Amino acid sequence: MKTKTVLTFLLIATATAIQAQNASSFTLQGNIEGLQEGDTLIIAEYTLPEWTKEKQDTLIVQQANAFSLTFPVEHTSYLSLMHFPKTGKPLPSSKMALSFLARPADKLTLTGTIDYFVLAEIEGGFYNNPLVQQENSLEREYDKVGIDIIRNMERARINEQKDSVQFYGQQYNTRRRPEQMRVISDSLTYNTHDTEYAAFEFLKDNFRWNFSEGMQRYEKFNDEVKESYIGRKVKELIQKKEKLEVGNTPPDFIVITTTGVERTLSSYKGKHLLLYYWGMCPGSIQLSPQLTEFYKTYHQQGLEVLSITKDDPLKSQPQLKENPRTWDRFKDFLNPIWEVVYEVEHDNAKIGSDYIFNVLPTVMLISPEGITLFRGYNDYAGLEKAFLDSLNKK
Repeated sequence: MKTKTVLTFLLIATATAIQAQNASSFTLQGNIEGLQEGDTLIIAEYTLPEWTKEKQDTLIVQQANAFSLTFPVEHTSYLSLMHFPKTGKPLPSSKMALSFLARPADKLTLTGTIDYFVLAEIEGGFYNNPLVQQENSLEREYDKVGIDIIRNMERARINEQKDSVQFYGQQYNTRRRPEQMRVISDSLTYNTHDTEYAAFEFLKDNFRWNFSEGMQRYEKFNDEVKESYIGRKVKELIQKKEKLEVGNTPPDFIVITTTGVERTLSSYKGKHLLLYYWGMCPGSIQLSPQLTEFYKTYHQQGLEVLSITKDDPLKSQPQLKENPRTWDRFKDFLNPIWEVVYEVEHDNAKIGSDYIFNVLPTVMLISPEGITLFRGYNDYAGLEKAFLDSLNKK
């Protein structure tokens, strides 16, 4: 009897442990044609809404055309999955990874081919919702066209067909999302109130709405969504947006510049401060020369610029210095005339969270009294108008 009692206890304990593990992780299975034994998959979880990597894990594929993994998550999480072949390089693509949303205890299945790994169809969890399925189906079709263009452009580059490279580059840059995609996306983002996935879509779309619009949308979610992890994140973001609204006083900050100087918001009292969040993106490359002239013109009248970026772009793209023509194009952009802050250094990441710096580029103008005058994205005209209006009131 004693042995039987111990055995029963062990079985119960094992079952309890398995249930606890399942409740704090999700499983992901893949049926991917062309996946090879020995290929590498890297899965990563990102914080919301900062989109910074929280943790990651690596899986070596053990069976051709299939894989299975379990990944720990404490709440609804945004994840990415990257594929690296055992030999050679991944095919050129406009997307680096397959992104998806998962909850603890979710069981998700991917179906697709290795050539379009990032476009694999997802089943299970949120992805059984018909509207989500429809949105993702249209996105896969749109992204496949983009990937094909990128690959045509790369073949033309290898064959030194400059005219073709230019043709495909223009074709890629002039693509427009079908109207049906916008309609379905907006339906999920703004008119669906009973799923956490809709709250996630609204969180992603945060650059399109201000504080009052955010409050109006949030109030339409049902109680379950409001109390969910993503729902709480939406509310936190709305509260942050209120502090950053034009006419309000943004929170103070402490950052250390790349030259080791400590700066706070109060350091700039009596001067106009332009906060500029930038990175290696077309919008920043286009905007930076305009801001340089803006700074040169008005610096003597009390304009200061503090620029914030993730880290030194040359660390991830050292090849920019290898070609003299390329370096000549980017050297002023990468070595601006104002002070620079790297978020990865010291405790500088807090300013990115407090000021919702998650869209490139973002500009924010603060008055000499510490009041927000303007906040926008690639909008130099709006920034300049706000500055001149403030200057003329003096």
